Amino acid sequence: MTLVQRRLLSLMMLVGLAFAGAGLVYWQQQKGERDVEAKQAADKLLALDNLAPVAMITLVTPHTTFELHRRTEGNERVWRLTAPLETSADRVVVDGILEHLIGLRRTREVGEPQPDGSITPPADLKLFELDPAPFRITVTLDDGSHETLEVGKKSSFDGSIFVRVTGKPTISLVPGALFYQVDQELFKLRDKKLVPFETNDMQKLSVQYSPDRKGLEHYHYTLTKVDGSWSVTEPELGPADEGLVLGILGGLAGARAKHFEAEHATLPVLEKTGLAKPSATVEITTTAGDLVTVTLAQDPNQSLASTFGLRSGAFPVLELNSEGLVKKLRVRADELLDKRVVRFERNAVLEIRMSRGEQSLTLVKERDIEKGLDTWKLTTPEARPVEDPPVAGLLYRLGNLKGVQVVAQALPEAERNKFGLDKPELTATLLGEAQKVLATLMVSAAKDGVRYGLDVASGRVLSIVPQNVDDLSANPADYREPAAAAKE
Repeated sequence: MTLVQRRLLSLMMLVGLAFAGAGLVYWQQQKGERDVEAKQAADKLLALDNLAPVAMITLVTPHTTFELHRRTEGNERVWRLTAPLETSADRVVVDGILEHLIGLRRTREVGEPQPDGSITPPADLKLFELDPAPFRITVTLDDGSHETLEVGKKSSFDGSIFVRVTGKPTISLVPGALFYQVDQELFKLRDKKLVPFETNDMQKLSVQYSPDRKGLEHYHYTLTKVDGSWSVTEPELGPADEGLVLGILGGLAGARAKHFEAEHATLPVLEKTGLAKPSATVEITTTAGDLVTVTLAQDPNQSLASTFGLRSGAFPVLELNSEGLVKKLRVRADELLDKRVVRFERNAVLEIRMSRGEQSLTLVKERDIEKGLDTWKLTTPEARPVEDPPVAGLLYRLGNLKGVQVVAQALPEAERNKFGLDKPELTATLLGEAQKVLATLMVSAAKDGVRYGLDVASGRVLSIVPQNVDDLSANPADYREPAAAAKE
């Protein structure tokens, strides 16, 4: 055997040993993972492994017994309390209890170890407060099968809890967090929401309110979502400020009871809470066509900043955690309007045509294939590249230009002279694909400290603070070439 052959053979043996070593490590890792999984399965207390088949929960505490049933309402499964009170349950809380039970595993088995590795459980359950247990939770599935977990006392050593599954002799220790899942009270388990749906579920909102300040000209308004956008439709005023609307919707969807004032809305209760003469009444129509009416009142005695709410139907009277909700609802309809003068999608703009006085320019967005970037170029009065940041800033300013007050909703072209818009000082037209006009803005000259902005498509006119548009430039010199900017 030559020297080269011996070296090659040695190299092959080293490679083989390396593969064998790697295989051994992999096998050990796999075995370790299987051992961990097997131990976790052996330590799992209940057979329950998901929420879907659970039909009923019975929770016995030292003070009362709770019964919760899962029902189907529409396309959704919901929880309802049937004892000690018939009412809706808090789904998040109930599902949280079940998820805790699904993941519950013993930290140690209690008893006398035997030579064969088994453990003989103690005979006296009273030592662990498991005869009887102060807490018992039974989970019943759709097929009628059930399991009961008995929860005893806490260990004085580390706060772990002694538990036992009914029908099984084994006594186990589990983490003390279980106590907070089974030591429940009615307030925590029941549904505390004022309205039964989320912000995205709302399609229409009609509000009537009693004024609490001067200048509230409209004691009612209606907000309607059309094609994903909100508008003030009664009185018919136009697009609504999405931020303000979402604040109102979020306030309603997030309103929760901090106290249940009464289970039934009797006349004495309504008079006590002020709901007999509510501060605001809200009709909410959902995307599914459901209608819910809510009445709200602030503490009539004004001794506390309390807000009370009541949903129409057989629902309890709630003292709410949302003291500012009535204030959000008590606004003039015109205060809810979108004060942006023109509305457009900035990313859709491919061309800007702008004139101001004697100056005018056209800016066009082009795709730089080599760089994979969109860049802006000046095409009139001359053709040259420009810096992108000033153009992006111009679009941002135009898209966020807000007026002070809507002075006309659909101004005819023949009446533009009323606001000096027959001879605008500034005009900006934004175009998209195929030269489609996305928006056209006209701004009048300043007069008596006011300018007026016109959205040409809708005829909507708003008063504008002059300083907000004074520096919008149509001067090509203000849009520098990248090379010139680099030199500076």
